[in-house]
Amino acid sequence: MIGILIQGGSNNSIINCTFEGLGTAIQATNTHSLKIDTANVVNCEKGIGLNNCWDSKLNNVTIDQPLVKNSKSNNRFKLTKLTSLIKYYMIHA
Repeated sequence: MIGILIQGGSNNSIINCTFEGLGTAIQATNTHSLKIDTANVVNCEKGIGLNNCWDSKLNNVTIDQPLVKNSKSNNRFKLTKLTSLIKYYMIHA
């Protein structure tokens, strides 16, 4: 289950939300100028997925994901997605 799904949107804001026990807290695809401010993600399988989103801003976002059953403790995040996020912020910050 996805908490918030945005597809093809523009100038959307998600402000002061808590997501708990979902499959994915926020999933956005093909969006422009998405703003996520003050969001808590607790016990969700996936936190926030941004696919082909540009001019997006995340501020004061906390993601607390427990270990998934049968996973190793050092595999809490997929390295490729984390690497992409770091690259995005290095280019756009």
